[in-house]
Amino acid sequence: MAGSHLGDDDSDDEDDDEDIELDLYDTPVDSDDIDEYAEFKSMLLGLQANNGELYAVLTSSLAAEQQQALQEVIMLCDRRFAAKQSKLLEAQGGFQFSHTLPHSFNF
Repeated sequence: MAGSHLGDDDSDDEDDDEDIELDLYDTPVDSDDIDEYAEFKSMLLGLQANNGELYAVLTSSLAAEQQQALQEVIMLCDRRFAAKQSKLLEAQGGFQFSHTLPHSFNF
């Protein structure tokens, strides 16, 4: 039994080494300039619009849980986009309302 645990420890060490090596490399996805959720949504909607047949083949076999997970990713993307827009608007001083109001209303 002690010998089998030694093998497991070596395997764990190798996994840790691989994780450390992968952390040394940056990819474009690691950049803060790219929102991977937005890219995924864009790709998915582009596929649906430009190649509906392939989109149908890829998504028709998804289980209900997988379809729900896909919809949740799309909703997360939308929330992240709205939060980013909100932060940009806040950084610009907030929404600027027009100061002109109508003097009379026609009902």
